[in-house]
Amino acid sequence: MNEKLIISNILNGKKNASKDLYDLLSPIVMGICKRYIGKNDSCNDVFQESFIKIFNSIGNFKGDSQLKTWASSITINTSINFLKKENKMKFLIDYNNDNIPETTEIDIENKIEIEPELALDWINELPENYRIVMNLFIDNKSHEEISTILNISSSSSRVTLNRARGVLKNRLENYKRRHEQVK
Repeated sequence: MNEKLIISNILNGKKNASKDLYDLLSPIVMGICKRYIGKNDSCNDVFQESFIKIFNSIGNFKGDSQLKTWASSITINTSINFLKKENKMKFLIDYNNDNIPETTEIDIENKIEIEPELALDWINELPENYRIVMNLFIDNKSHEEISTILNISSSSSRVTLNRARGVLKNRLENYKRRHEQVK
């Protein structure tokens, strides 16, 4: 079913329209919640809170972007607000060195493929601050936007992202070594 029709049906009070919206968005919303919150009871709470916000503000959706993009933004903001409220973001350190490189080169020879679920597990196992910055970066936020969202400097965002990448690089290299030993 097309997004415009679903929205129209919801606004007109059509039966099952809310379920159609839920069916369309729930995989996306849950995926974001798992990436930001982790796989725990709080994830389900944020999922539910995100949908409440989506349903309550669907009339404000202007169609300037895709519905999925709009719902993703609501879910990301709900996740970040939850983490702030739960004081889960106190660990973010403000680095005062603006000379941190933008990216870390990851040079892994003989690339290997891993299952997306394994990559998600590795991201979820990152320390909270690394995971949050990594997820915001994955969601196409710039370091300046991340610094505003998290109330840190952009250099803190860069350092945290580079450290997260380093942890993931080590995990991938270890996985690669184990994979090669099996062959």
